[in-house]
Amino acid sequence: QVRSENVVADEEYQLVVRSSDGVVVDRREFTAEPSTPTDARVAVISCIADVFHNKWAWRQVESMGPDLVLITGDAVYLDRPGLLTTKAPATERDIWQRHVESRNRVQLYRWPRLVPTASVWDDHDFGFNNALNPWPLAEQSKEIYEAFFPREEIKGSLNHGPGMAMNYHFMGQSFVFLDVRSFQQREAQGYLYGPQQEHWLESQDLNPTA
Repeated sequence: QVRSENVVADEEYQLVVRSSDGVVVDRREFTAEPSTPTDARVAVISCIADVFHNKWAWRQVESMGPDLVLITGDAVYLDRPGLLTTKAPATERDIWQRHVESRNRVQLYRWPRLVPTASVWDDHDFGFNNALNPWPLAEQSKEIYEAFFPREEIKGSLNHGPGMAMNYHFMGQSFVFLDVRSFQQREAQGYLYGPQQEHWLESQDLNPTA
């Protein structure tokens, strides 16, 4: 993870990564959020199964020049280690390995221009197909997910809710993500969010520019 502070709106920046001996191993471009809200071009993406990776599709998304990428679930398939293999992760190492493999394979993470990206998990990146809480690796899975998809709370921009829920303000819009894994219960059909998360949602400012 890399953290930048005091960046100026509308300015162009470069992120240059060098090895210990000074060799440039990665270079990206980025800007801060525009000072004046404008119409934003938003790419909504889900179900990123890296074993079925399609570079052409990602190039198409990149060519559209999105201002924001929203990953609405299944950013990583923890239970799909191979094209014809379906297997739930058995250890914390398994979860980490699948995140690494997906990050190294999916074209989104190789775009030369960094695009603000917000995400929330669903069953496959929580654990496995139709996985619900509790399961033994839930907390480890959350920690690893947040290592690869940082969601540090930023006052006035990104507000945390229960579990993985969050309210993200970007270019005059409010994007609310709800956690449909941490609180769902098998014995209560249709019980997805839980009262704590529902109360949090009711308390959120969904019109940040008003």
